[in-house]
Amino acid sequence: MYTLGVSDGQKASVDGLAHDSVVTETFSVSVTDKYNAVSTKTITITVNGDNDRPVIGGTLSGEVTEDVHPDNDTANPITATGILTDGDVDIGDDHSWFINSTKGQYGSISIDPQTGEWVYTLNNSNPTVQGLKGIDTETLTDTFTVTVKDDSGSSDNTATQTITVTIKGTNDAPEVKGETTGSVIEASTGRSTATGDLSVSDIDTTDSHTWAVENEDSGTGQATGTYGYMSVDDNGKWTYQLQSDWDATREIPPGESRTDTFDIVVTDEGGLTDTITVTVTVAGTNTDPDIVVKPEYSVIEDGDVLSGTIIAGVPTQNDLDNNVIGAGDPDLSEVVSWSVLDEGQYGTFSIDESTGTWQYVLNNNLNAVDSLDKGDTLDDTVRIRVLDKFGHESIQDINIEIIGENDAPNIRGAQTRTISEDTIEAGNYTATGQLNPGDVDADDTHQWRSQIPMVVVVTMDH
Repeated sequence: MYTLGVSDGQKASVDGLAHDSVVTETFSVSVTDKYNAVSTKTITITVNGDNDRPVIGGTLSGEVTEDVHPDNDTANPITATGILTDGDVDIGDDHSWFINSTKGQYGSISIDPQTGEWVYTLNNSNPTVQGLKGIDTETLTDTFTVTVKDDSGSSDNTATQTITVTIKGTNDAPEVKGETTGSVIEASTGRSTATGDLSVSDIDTTDSHTWAVENEDSGTGQATGTYGYMSVDDNGKWTYQLQSDWDATREIPPGESRTDTFDIVVTDEGGLTDTITVTVTVAGTNTDPDIVVKPEYSVIEDGDVLSGTIIAGVPTQNDLDNNVIGAGDPDLSEVVSWSVLDEGQYGTFSIDESTGTWQYVLNNNLNAVDSLDKGDTLDDTVRIRVLDKFGHESIQDINIEIIGENDAPNIRGAQTRTISEDTIEAGNYTATGQLNPGDVDADDTHQWRSQIPMVVVVTMDH
């Protein structure tokens, strides 16, 4: 009995036998008996080759990224490549490659039938591909079955393997659209607010988004414009609130309009943004003129007349200190007339438009004024009005402080007496009477003294 063995060095040659190939191996076998007689025989072994299936190796996976084109040129397709090996121990076998289905879910694959080089081309416009967010945890895979076949003619001459392509996403910028205009009217009830709805479209369909007005005031959620405030909520609805009391708004002439513009920004969770400009038209209306006066004026009892000037415009502080009264119309309408509605209780306030002056003449003869002690005060209020060319008016009260001054006493009472020679008492002639100070300053106290010598007029009755 004999056994044929194959050494490690011979194994490759044996395994490399192609299908239906035949090789023979001969061996001489000798036997010697106890008498040293030798007999030799030749053993011939025939080795019939059988096909070994190829074993697929090489690059069985690849990776592509949405929107990442070679050389940043969108004309260049996005691809992944690899080369496969047949791994066939049957020396001399030729092989051919093919893929059962070249169309995948998100792209297509091709293979060179001779070399086994495959190329996967991504369908970058596929909505599912475009919907990838661009984060590592969100990927797609495309798989293909590749087959290699040798030319042995054996019924067992193919091998299959799976090529897997991983598709990574790229964050796509959102796009915002919607209502971008609105209108408001200065100082108009019900027309001081404008709103509009914006929407965002994002092919990364699962992205979340945040809305903001560019240059928002810190912590307020709104941005300050020239004529009002703009805000936007979490759903993209913007609201503009006109501030009719702002100087800029009040200065818009009637019949004219101005615009306030704001940029509204939407940001996806990957940090990409889109910006849209919202424009609000602000229509001007006639604004009442403003009268500007000092908080209070003062006049002294029995003193000079209180007077000043009137101007068209807003007076400076220096003007006010010099008794200037101004009337400015924010929307530049001309102030056409001044008038006095209440001239005062203790004096008379008047305006002379021809000279541009005003004055308040205190009535010192009034008891309420004349009876003021020095340092005492009395308040008077006058009311004036201005009209602009559209008939809009502004009414202003002017406060006037009347400061008391000391009035000299005026002696009154029994200033003359008649003495009869028959009225002598204890050797003296006596006359009496009651005097009063006659002071209009009712709260004053007085001291009396006689002046020496006294003037005595004596009339003799003969």
